[in-house]
Order: sequence, then C-alpha cells, then structure tokens
Amino acid sequence: MILTMIMTMAAALALQADQATPPRRARANLNQYFSTDDYPPTAAARGAQGTTGFWLSIGADGTVTRCTISHSSGDAALDAATCAILLGRARYEPARDAAGRAIPGKDWGRVTWRLPPPAPGGPFVRSVTISRLRSNGAGQLDCTVTTDGVAETDAGPTHCGALAGTGANEMLRRAQAPMEVTMVSVGGPADTGVETAGEDEARYGALQYDIVSDLVIGQNGRITQCSIVTRTIPPSSLFEDVPGLCELPPPGAPPLFEPATDPAPRHARYRYALYIKGRLVDWQTPGGPAVTPGPPPRP
Repeated sequence: MILTMIMTMAAALALQADQATPPRRARANLNQYFSTDDYPPTAAARGAQGTTGFWLSIGADGTVTRCTISHSSGDAALDAATCAILLGRARYEPARDAAGRAIPGKDWGRVTWRLPPPAPGGPFVRSVTISRLRSNGAGQLDCTVTTDGVAETDAGPTHCGALAGTGANEMLRRAQAPMEVTMVSVGGPADTGVETAGEDEARYGALQYDIVSDLVIGQNGRITQCSIVTRTIPPSSLFEDVPGLCELPPPGAPPLFEPATDPAPRHARYRYALYIKGRLVDWQTPGGPAVTPGPPPRP
C-alpha cells in the first residue's frame, strides 16, 4: 500500500511538472534543405508540378527516421524526391519532455514543387495566376488556383490562392444564390511585350493595383537593389496599401539573370498587377448592392 501511494504521488508530481513546463515538439526549418537543383529531371521533362504533403518520424538525435506521403503531388518522382531529401538532409532540434530530455517526435508539412525558370539568368517571363472561389448558394464552396494553366493541388476554400485572407470565403458561405469571385495576378517584364493595364482589366476584372519596379542586377546576375517606379492604386481598390513588392530574393536563391563580364550595374523593370472580378468587388464598393445574409457558416 505504501509503495502504491508513493507511485501515485510521484505520478501526480510528474503531472504537475508537465503542466508547469510543457514538453517541446521537434523543430526545424525545412526550407533550407530544398533548392531548384533538387528538381527530378524526369519530372522536369514531363513539366510535372504539384504539392507533396508528408508526415515525419524524428529520432531523439534529431534525424528523420521515417517519411510518409500524406498527400501526393500527382507525380511519383516529386513525391519520392521529397522523402529522399528529408531523410537524407533534414536535422531537427529534437522534441523534449517536461524534464528536458530529448525524445522521439513527429512533424508534418508540405513542399510545393514548381518548375524553375527555363534558363537560369534568362529574361523575365510573363506569368498569370488565377484564383477562383465559387459558392453553390447553399454554403458549399469550391476553389481552383492555376498558374499559367497548371492547377495547384492543395487549394481549398480557406486557402484559395490570392483570395486567402480577403474574407471572400466567409462572404460566399452566406450567399443565397450561386456566386463566384476571381482574383488574377499578372507579373512580367515592364516593356513593350507586356499587355497594358487596360487590356488586362478588360479580360481579368477591376484593377486593384499595378506596380512597376526597377531592378539593379549585379555582375553575378543577382538582384542587388529594387525600387518602385510607379504605383497605381485606383480609388475603388480594396487595398489601401501594397507592401512587400520590392523584397530582394534570399541569398541562396538562384540568379535571375546571366552573369556579365562588365562590372557596371544593369537595370530591368518588372510589373506586377492584381485584378478582381465578382461579387466581392460589388459588395465592398460604396454604392454596391446590399448584402442579403444567408445561412451561418458551416463548421
């Protein structure tokens, strides 16, 4: 009886310790282990792209001991490369129990494989991403996101590409009739080969902003400076400001331009614009139609 009581007290003390200092899960920055050089040649030859979801088992020493694909990218080579890289390279700060001892842990995540530029160092290529969210009028939503015609496999009503965080999903869940909202982002070189904002607006919807930036390219082909040349935000735009459109690529990113023998800096101009079409614009524009609340959002 005494032994039983001591064990019970010890368990209670251990529980109190757990509550005072919660165990810590395994942690790692997995982005650093992937680069464009890892793209499987067979997948690149097929033009395969997609998002691979995974579950990891992590040893007490921080190494990845098991990788399981939880969501396929749709291409076996991309899925296999994901696990091969994580098993061979990834290192974690191991999980720890309440006493601070390293213990086995688990983690999960996803990797989006996108084809690198056709020729590293080549000119910018015009790219169009279309995020479309639809409601059937009864609280059910459907999302599709495509970039240059290639569909993203991990899009969903709550993370529908550029529409994520705009409130479009909450609004459309309450709609009492079928509706849809489309957001289109257009990026490309700001020269005579780029369509004008008016041409894009006729095709994609109401312009939200149109930014042109000047890039300074160093001798090694990397962007060294970025400054905004023009910033157009119409009065009817849903965006009051457009931050973060002149951030320099991280140091480990591949150069976007070819190296040069001349040390003199070079310049290039890049345009990025955003358009919206659908009831999101109507409902948030002054004087637009009144909103008729529908059923409450479903869990």
